[in-house]
Amino acid sequence: MDVRYKCGGGKTRRSRQLSTIVLHGKRVSHLSHPLRGNREFHGEVVPVSRDAHIRGKIMKTLWSMYWILFVGLLIGVDAAQARDFYCRHSGLRTIHDGGEFDENWEVVNSSVRRVQMPSQTKPTTGCHISWHSVGGFYRSPEIIEGPRLGSARVVSNYRISYQSARNGQDRVTTRIHWLSSSGKPQSAIVRYNITVTDRPL
Repeated sequence: MDVRYKCGGGKTRRSRQLSTIVLHGKRVSHLSHPLRGNREFHGEVVPVSRDAHIRGKIMKTLWSMYWILFVGLLIGVDAAQARDFYCRHSGLRTIHDGGEFDENWEVVNSSVRRVQMPSQTKPTTGCHISWHSVGGFYRSPEIIEGPRLGSARVVSNYRISYQSARNGQDRVTTRIHWLSSSGKPQSAIVRYNITVTDRPL
């Protein structure tokens, strides 16, 4: 739009400064305004495109979802970093019939543990070792030497658990039983050399 206006000694000049702005949810297209003096504005008002309005809403929703996911990720990372570890073991898992093997087991004292996850109401008290990776255990392990500091129990054919409220060195000796690939019963002795500590691992 080309608007004429008067300025100074009555001469007529043309303003070619064009703008596009939004007023109250509508776009004012091709708005011409004087360079100085006259405060009158003239322009054509057209509604904002419906598609553009929908795209704007979608973008806002996507940014909100991204922000929520980002905050959740940060909280998850902080929780993972703050989590304590109370059990750790190492040793050989290549066993053979009639052999004797050692497992090193580090266990945190049950009296100093705390709740680790939001779903927990009480902290864990003990640790367990699983032999599922070996497979073929047809009966539960036998405890042939019990611990002196804490307590140990057989949970299933594949698992044994241990806990202690006192620090120090402890040991549990078991005999495990499994079947060979041909179905022959086999067994071996496993000694768990346990270190109980009052600090997270």
